[in-house]
Amino acid sequence: MQPIIVRPATAQDLEALNRFQQAIVTAERPFDATSKDGPVCYCDIARMLASDNARFVVATAGADLVGCGFARIDVAKHYLKHAAQAYLGLMYVESRYRGSQTLVPIRTSHGNALGGIPRQYRGRQGL
Repeated sequence: MQPIIVRPATAQDLEALNRFQQAIVTAERPFDATSKDGPVCYCDIARMLASDNARFVVATAGADLVGCGFARIDVAKHYLKHAAQAYLGLMYVESRYRGSQTLVPIRTSHGNALGGIPRQYRGRQGL
């Protein structure tokens, strides 16, 4: 197997990201009798790719996209000490790559694979 590289997702990855989202829906549907039949959209991936508050990453093996996930910065609950918190979601890896290798993150100009903390949260308590 080729090494798995993690990089920031782009709009060109949207078709694969939507396919991964439907694979998650299919896997979770037997555990949730309230889910609608057919395609379900947990999140608007295209909107999130353009958002300053979310960072999508994809895992690649050669030219193939084999996994994804995102981190979204949310405002923390009013009773917490920190101003913001991260929500991690849409974590998916193609079955043939699960548990097989160590992921290699690609560093960005911000210093990490997610692209850094959005500017409105930099310097705030807890970040």
